[in-house]
Amino acid sequence: MPLQVATSLQSIHMIESVRQILLVLVAAAVCCRMARDSCAQEFGYPRSLQFGQLLHRLPAVRRQPRATAGRFVQYPAERSPSDLESVLPGSRDDLPEYAAGRTLWWQPMVQEPLRPEAGVLFVNPHSLVLSALQHSFQIQAIQQTVHIRAEEIIKADAEFDSHAFMESKFVDTSDPVGNVLVTGGPPRLNEHDWTYEAGIRKKNRLGGTLELTQRLGHKNSNSLFFVPQDQGTAQLTLNFTQPLLNGAGRRYNESFTFLAYLGTEIARADYTAQLQDYLLQVTDVYWQLYFERAVLLQKQRHLGRAREILAQLENRLSIDAVKSQVARARSAVASRNAELVRSRTAVRNAESRLRALINSPEFSAPAMPELIPNEYPFDQLLDVKLQDALQVALTHRPEIDEAVKRIRSAAVRQDNSRNALLPSLSLVVESYVRGLRGKSGVGRAWQQQFNTGAPSYSAGLLFDVPIYNRAAQARHRQRQLEQQQLTLEFQSTLETLTTEVEIAVREVDTSYREMQAKLNAISAIVIDVRYLRERWELLPGDDRSASLVLEDILGAQERLMDEEVSFVRAQVDYARSIASLKRATGTLLDVRSVPNAGTAPGPQPVPATSFPTSLPAATGENSATRPFAAPPFTSRNVSLNRLPPVLP
Repeated sequence: MPLQVATSLQSIHMIESVRQILLVLVAAAVCCRMARDSCAQEFGYPRSLQFGQLLHRLPAVRRQPRATAGRFVQYPAERSPSDLESVLPGSRDDLPEYAAGRTLWWQPMVQEPLRPEAGVLFVNPHSLVLSALQHSFQIQAIQQTVHIRAEEIIKADAEFDSHAFMESKFVDTSDPVGNVLVTGGPPRLNEHDWTYEAGIRKKNRLGGTLELTQRLGHKNSNSLFFVPQDQGTAQLTLNFTQPLLNGAGRRYNESFTFLAYLGTEIARADYTAQLQDYLLQVTDVYWQLYFERAVLLQKQRHLGRAREILAQLENRLSIDAVKSQVARARSAVASRNAELVRSRTAVRNAESRLRALINSPEFSAPAMPELIPNEYPFDQLLDVKLQDALQVALTHRPEIDEAVKRIRSAAVRQDNSRNALLPSLSLVVESYVRGLRGKSGVGRAWQQQFNTGAPSYSAGLLFDVPIYNRAAQARHRQRQLEQQQLTLEFQSTLETLTTEVEIAVREVDTSYREMQAKLNAISAIVIDVRYLRERWELLPGDDRSASLVLEDILGAQERLMDEEVSFVRAQVDYARSIASLKRATGTLLDVRSVPNAGTAPGPQPVPATSFPTSLPAATGENSATRPFAAPPFTSRNVSLNRLPPVLP
């Protein structure tokens, strides 16, 4: 009987202890809810308001940008937005609803400066491209290739320029005589001969050469047969040589200028391709900067969640928390804090890469302003048809234009080699007038060539042909093989282009679907984190289950942070895939130049099919829908209006 009474008393005491613990837990939960409600009422917001919406309304946290892209802004130093941990508490109520079309919590905060003391510079893809076109050293170096090749046109066309020439020579002769008929008696022949020759020569576009020469001379000799002494001579000669077979015709003679023009167009197409690749690299680094800043914000909030758990455990250490739980929370805080160091460095590295690509003096100001992206990634489905993209690529890809120009150059060279198979046959016509006066009368001799006597003339043909003509035949076969090779390379270029467009279109669709899948994964993990947090708060701290749930909470937070990072990466990959699609279709930068006589204008932007890659952060036009303009280059003093448009 006494044993039963003792057992009953122990049961009563145990039930009373459990009832008191439950009352304490209920009171703590009520206090927490009352504190949360009072905070919400103090700020004037409902308790169900999401944390991302709260950041939009808090003036101390969310500030609208006070400058447009590309303008330098100096932030006041009395409030440091870099201390974002104060607005990233990490409680279970800060987990926003992730849904398509909703502004995610980190997007508005990406524009908050991390180093306000240095000032900030808001940038977007369009402003970066324009700045790179103006200041990039690499783009200027690529552009010089077109200038260099354009000078080849002038060199080839200069073949038809007029040439002036002059030659003067004095000869003093003293030779022994072996024939009395040479001097008429003196044993040595002594002569003094001075000649002067000047004229002009010009090649026409049919291959003929016209030469006008004026010769003057003065000569004396000890020969008895040399009469009169001190002779002054003058001779005006007109010579014309015209090829009739090999090297004849306007098509052949202007083909070298046309080849130089095609070489310049090939260099221009290569310049456009390299320029688009470079600008694609600029946009990639911009989105890398956006990614690193978003990841930094996510890791800061991730650290805030661990600090809040640590603070709760330290407050409950004297009640029901155990030291192992506090040690585990401190370990999580230290680990997440270490991750921030690398993330901050990644942001600075992305800014440095942008500065190296742009080379703008504004980016390298003495204060080294912070570069802040002010455009969000495009988050809508871009429906692109493969056939439409292929048609655009065939029209705008510079590689297609380059391959076509190479085939045309090979056709011109083959035509020239066919002309070289012909024998050399030239018509030569020459006429001259001549005057001679004694007593050193050079001037009177020059007058005499016009008023005394009649012109002399001659006409004839020059013929030359190699036996078997093997060199010309080998050269012709070589040109034929080169054209076949370039035709096969053109087919290969088409296949490569088609593959690139297919992959680019497929990547756009895949990246968008991946972004939606990552968004759904975040929503699922948020539910898991909320459930584990509420369960952990209701369990006694000294219970072994509480330690296991604490591990589950920290692990779920890690997975949430990983999925948020993966979602931002998917966002950036989607924006990059759209930019890559524009590069694959040749519309990232579409420039064309129409050469005129005199000065050829620089490339002018041509409207093309534009795919958006980003959305404006606040207001303004989407920069991706505006065409990018290329820096102009010119071909000076080149006349191309007389070139044949097509050569076989």
